Amino acid sequence: MDSVTRLLATYGIDLDHLSSLVIKSRSQTVFGLEYSTAAALMIAFNPIYWNSVAQLEYRTHSLSKAVGPYAGCYLLAISIFALGLVRDHLFHEALRYAPVSAGLIKTIPIHRELGALLFFAGNALVLPSMFALGITGTYLGDYFGILMDARVTSYPFNVTDNPMYWGSTLAFLGTALYYAKPLGFALTAEVFVMYVLALRFEEPYTAAIYAAKDKKKRIAPKSRSSPRKVTPAAAIAPSPATDDDAASDLPSTTTRRSARATRAATPTSTEHLLKSDGESDSSAPIRRSPRKHK
Repeated sequence: MDSVTRLLATYGIDLDHLSSLVIKSRSQTVFGLEYSTAAALMIAFNPIYWNSVAQLEYRTHSLSKAVGPYAGCYLLAISIFALGLVRDHLFHEALRYAPVSAGLIKTIPIHRELGALLFFAGNALVLPSMFALGITGTYLGDYFGILMDARVTSYPFNVTDNPMYWGSTLAFLGTALYYAKPLGFALTAEVFVMYVLALRFEEPYTAAIYAAKDKKKRIAPKSRSSPRKVTPAAAIAPSPATDDDAASDLPSTTTRRSARATRAATPTSTEHLLKSDGESDSSAPIRRSPRKHK
């Protein structure tokens, strides 16, 4: 290696200077920007992107009309996930070339252990929440009309209402602390601010979506209830009527006299016993209650 260095020196080439130029050029290879600037732009862009696309879908249903609600949600999920990987790469590259804080290392000698703990604590919020919500629940499926049956109250949603955002913030903070890079803390603060702003846009939309769902659920049973089925009178088979039924079935306008005549024309069981064997039904005596004369 020394022979190579001496050979390059004979041609006026300083290997150490060349290495520093390569490192410097590598730090500015993303669209002509330094990694720190590119990372800051990406951190700001991502929540703006997914909120803009989701709200546009909610108002116009353009993706749902083009490819269907589930396919549209999956396409948005892929794009959000890919942009997240780009953001994380830019963040790590920015920290790679950022200066280390000697004061922080001296003040917190276990900064690596604390940073690793924060990083894993953040992912302990993010990963279970993704598992609990699923793809459509994680990646704004409610804007596509893919609504959850009930609110998720299991871990980590019993710890915080927004475990993905705050878990991600903890992961950024842990990474910055692990490498003891002040730039990492500045970018983490930007992550926190962007998530707070994102929630200000997302929460009213989500509340309105599920309020509309609840209202529709309250109205739906009334509209779906079938009218009471009325059986036609002709379809009801008549049952044999007894003598008492015949009297009780008389119209309300029937006079008392006609009712008595009807009962009198029908022999009772006692009268049949009084008949002789040779008598016909027509000769049976009819008992009449005596009238009161005024």
